[in-house]
Amino acid sequence: MASCKVTARKFQEVHLPVRTVQAYTKLPPAVMYDKIAQDPVYSKMISFVSLYYHPADGQVYCGLTSFKNQILITFDPEKKTFKDLEFQNSSVCERFDVKIHRSLEPDDGTILFATAGLHELQNHPEAEGGRIFRYHPDGGKIDVIARPVRHDYIQTIALDKKRQVVYGNCYPIGNAFRYEIKTGKTTLMKDGVTAHKARCDKEGNLWGIAQTRFNPMPLVAGEDLEALQEFFHSPGRIPLLFKYNTDDGYQYLPDGLPLLSGHAQSLANGLDVGDGGMYLCTSAGRLYRVDKKTGEVQQIADNIGGRLEGIDYDAERGLLFLGGGSYYQTTVFVVDVEKREVISDFWPVADLDTGERCIIVHALCATKRKDTYMVYLGETDNPNRSGYLWECEIKI
Repeated sequence: MASCKVTARKFQEVHLPVRTVQAYTKLPPAVMYDKIAQDPVYSKMISFVSLYYHPADGQVYCGLTSFKNQILITFDPEKKTFKDLEFQNSSVCERFDVKIHRSLEPDDGTILFATAGLHELQNHPEAEGGRIFRYHPDGGKIDVIARPVRHDYIQTIALDKKRQVVYGNCYPIGNAFRYEIKTGKTTLMKDGVTAHKARCDKEGNLWGIAQTRFNPMPLVAGEDLEALQEFFHSPGRIPLLFKYNTDDGYQYLPDGLPLLSGHAQSLANGLDVGDGGMYLCTSAGRLYRVDKKTGEVQQIADNIGGRLEGIDYDAERGLLFLGGGSYYQTTVFVVDVEKREVISDFWPVADLDTGERCIIVHALCATKRKDTYMVYLGETDNPNRSGYLWECEIKI
């Protein structure tokens, strides 16, 4: 019988009184960022917002949110210990580099990442913009690749390894871009990078949801669609899925993801496991398989807590590991790719020994130890304590 034991791994223990958090949230946005950054306790709060297991050294690389710029650490699954890679003390660190948000991408033994921010543009016009970096695990060197868009910070990246193109979207301005590593050229994209964790498939295609092309809701007459828009504020149309690469441009698929309660879903994550489909996770908690050639959409799972942020794959047994959920309705579960169905419970991401539970799942990676899978989930946005790395020991 399948089982899951969850342990909260704590890199940094910081707890805040709820009243303190309430006082800060009532501050004007123009001063809140600086106040938190200067607070000796609040500034130490962290979240785990990116995860990647690196097979070469057996470490889980963790991208954090940290007002102290402590944004890159590792966790050793064997020793159960963390190591700070001390980005905050490196020569490449800048003041506004406070997150590695959904952007750890392996590339030929190295790891690409990008820096995200939390400030607002009007309050800090001096912030130069997020950058793309290359980390060398074998020696710990960090190379600066580029600052693709001035004054905009990078929320997520996807890497087309074949063409050496990095795609990303940004905050606070909201640009979407492609950056060509070989030429150093940045191009802004109109139907841009729409997923919370951007992904390319094995052919190097970026996947996204179109912002300019739609299909009408099927089997609903035109006048009925007008009434739907008028009385329920539903657009009544489905944005198409697209694939994009620099050789072929935009390739729009014939359909999109189903509407939920009359409104479009957004992409949270995705993965190409090599079976001819792209597996797409949505912010509403749905998992779909999209045939890469025909565009046929098949729903595989519906996460009971919504917001399906984490996905990883074991090719040996054809198993997908998924995690998601918000507001303490957080779960981890397993899908059999060949059967295209969930084969486990929706296990709560909760440490039964301590009574603690993950508030929001933000990232996931998996590795195997003998007959046991070690699945790691990153926790974000806990308002009154630092986020934890949740270790889920799963047997299937």
